Amino acid sequence: MNKEEKKYDLYINWLITSNCNFSCDFCDKENHQKNENKPLNIEKIIKRIDKLNKTVLINFTGGEPFLIPNFIKLVMELSKKHFISIDTNFSQHPALNKFLESVDPNRIIKITFSTHVIERENRKEDLEELCLLINKFQDRGFRIYGNYVIHPPLVKRMEKDINFFKERNIKILAPMFIGKYKNKKYPVDDYGVISYSKEEMETIKKFTEKENLTNFKTKGRFCLAGSRALVINQDKISPCWMILKNLGNFEDNWSTFDRVIKCPMSYCCCPLTLDSIANYPGLDLQSKLLRKTIKECGTYSMSESKKITNIPATSLLIDKKIGLVGLFIKNKFPAVYYYIKKIIAKIKNN
Repeated sequence: MNKEEKKYDLYINWLITSNCNFSCDFCDKENHQKNENKPLNIEKIIKRIDKLNKTVLINFTGGEPFLIPNFIKLVMELSKKHFISIDTNFSQHPALNKFLESVDPNRIIKITFSTHVIERENRKEDLEELCLLINKFQDRGFRIYGNYVIHPPLVKRMEKDINFFKERNIKILAPMFIGKYKNKKYPVDDYGVISYSKEEMETIKKFTEKENLTNFKTKGRFCLAGSRALVINQDKISPCWMILKNLGNFEDNWSTFDRVIKCPMSYCCCPLTLDSIANYPGLDLQSKLLRKTIKECGTYSMSESKKITNIPATSLLIDKKIGLVGLFIKNKFPAVYYYIKKIIAKIKNN
């Protein structure tokens, strides 16, 4: 199957389990569990997805999907009509070997493995063995990428780590860390100031694609969340991870929006804005939908978004108000520029 034939109408990011065998420092451990992994009701899932009457790309994430006893069977059944991608820590070697033998790589858009180098060192895992298994997947035609989240303590070692994988023909993506470290927000603070130091940014720029250095600034961009993309958290449906408006449960008669929204979030890790949609080359965007978007595009209110996500939404006016003067100050006197932004933000918040 060639790239042109891999067309799908809807992207679903599905947190299929909260169980995980890793305990990474920067992960959302509150939502990760160590419970018994129960088999899924495959027949019910297939029936509900097929009821959408759409070709779907389902990205399974967790937790660790390969801990689910019948996960491979689920992928085999869903991939008969739909496409699959998977986020995994790539640690469940027996299950992965079975997957390698059983699943058609033409129905798998990609597999993203989390590098988690510190956790693997703590677990005394053999990175060479990990790379050999990844290479086996590559040889069979699976597209595999490593995900090296730039948690602040990793910046000093990231060049060595990423080069280790590159030398073994494994492509590594290095997204910015979004969250808190030592009570400091990343990748930017409430005023839009990059949280990494200048020295850290010099290292980061070597390995992070240029668009990923700014794509987290999403406010006002046309976004596919809710129309061509959905999130399933266990069985609850929402437009995306940041806009947690409840669209129903998995077994309900939920449906997608008929128009694109404008992103209400000041900062977001979501890749669903139209200007970053190259991440999903198979997504079949109808021209009718885009024409409707230009005429009718709406957004969620900021008050609703702030309530449900607890993400600051400070409106920074200096960029709009002082034009070329602002650009000059930003380039020549960045400290003054960000000081003015903080003052404006404080005034607006009072």
